[in-house]
Amino acid sequence: MKEEDMLKQKEESASKTLYLKSLRKKKILEEQTKAVHTLIVAQNHKINTLLNGIIGYSSILSGKLEKSDFENKDALVKVVSKIKESGDSINRMMKEFDDPNSTAFKEVFETKEYLDLEKEYLDKDLS
Repeated sequence: MKEEDMLKQKEESASKTLYLKSLRKKKILEEQTKAVHTLIVAQNHKINTLLNGIIGYSSILSGKLEKSDFENKDALVKVVSKIKESGDSINRMMKEFDDPNSTAFKEVFETKEYLDLEKEYLDKDLS
């Protein structure tokens, strides 16, 4: 074989290797993203279950307080309403993580810290 042919073959081989590595990186990233999403959804469910309890009990307490008659009732109803509002707000935020295409979910995966960890992981895996 001519030296020129050998160089061409070596370049093609290197190009194929880089292509296969990039495919492997892509596959690893897809699997990693799916795994993290699954974890987030599972944790999200646990948190939502507890949060729904807090929201429910604060609603019950607020209703009972409004029916009762004692001093400073309005101030206490406001506090309980704030607890419920905060719970509702967290609940809405958490529901965004159920959808892997949501803005909140994408923000997690586009942070510098996550991308740095991802790069470090891939570099170690592919070297």
